[in-house]
Amino acid sequence: MNKIIIVIIILVLSFTFSFAETYTVKKGDTLWDISGKYYNDYFLWPLLWKYNTDINNPDLIYPKQKLILPILNKNLDKITKDSQFVIKKPKVKENLRNQSESFTKINYAIKSLKLNSFEFIKTYLPKCKILAVEEGKFYASNGNLIRILNNGYSINDHIAIYQQVDRIDKNAHIMKVTGYATIKSIDSDNTALAIINKSFEPISRGFYCEKSNEYIIDLSKTFKDIDNNKEGKIIYFTDGVRYASEGLNAIVYDKSNDAKVGDIYTIYRTIDENGYKRKLLAGEAQVIYKSGDYLTVKLIKTDLEVGLGDTAVLTKIIVMN
Repeated sequence: MNKIIIVIIILVLSFTFSFAETYTVKKGDTLWDISGKYYNDYFLWPLLWKYNTDINNPDLIYPKQKLILPILNKNLDKITKDSQFVIKKPKVKENLRNQSESFTKINYAIKSLKLNSFEFIKTYLPKCKILAVEEGKFYASNGNLIRILNNGYSINDHIAIYQQVDRIDKNAHIMKVTGYATIKSIDSDNTALAIINKSFEPISRGFYCEKSNEYIIDLSKTFKDIDNNKEGKIIYFTDGVRYASEGLNAIVYDKSNDAKVGDIYTIYRTIDENGYKRKLLAGEAQVIYKSGDYLTVKLIKTDLEVGLGDTAVLTKIIVMN
């Protein structure tokens, strides 16, 4: 029944436009959303498709694409008694076509963060491993001594301790920072003794280690919006869960991305409504660590529960003070 009504609308409206305006597609736009914003009626999206003959697939429109927006005749009456199909005079959105290119301050963005117990991608496995924990213990924590392979360390060097939690392929290992230690002595058997300064989770034999200071980031809260039609995907959440919300970490795969630490991705969820696919805004995530095509992000805002496979698009570039 709805399909019949929509067809009737299109046929009637074909004769009811006095002129048309243009609209430049912004990131995240869909015909459904533009119809809702411009006509105050989401169900007029087929009208936009009809009048923009260069759109082959209504699910696929891109930033900077120009759309024709037919202006409805103000005297057009109701087509049916169903209020959801009442066509109203369009309300011009002042900021729809003239959005500012200036910098934006985002108060909920990360200002400073110690990257404790976070997962990231490493393209190789470190050569250094924990060989033993003091007194034969199975787990070690703050203040405990550990014996490690000496990988060219010197006394007082700082090392990070990693646990391998998963592997995507032979060149993409998911590692988790579980603590930090300081080298106390170097022995002749190519081993070293280190004392754990910080442990975020139990540390045991077989964990990897590598020379590194504690991961701390200090960021600006000023950003610039960008147009970007490249899409990445969420491939992992903290602790291997399938869904996450604000405050949790995730790993995004975005091939050949231009992102840097501090930049913000917009997350979208694609839903299927009786064969019509459209994107919903799920939230935003900020980059806290980068390893080539893989980025560790923290969910800083969620409108929906974010899931594995959701789309991630780089939309905001940090502007450092």
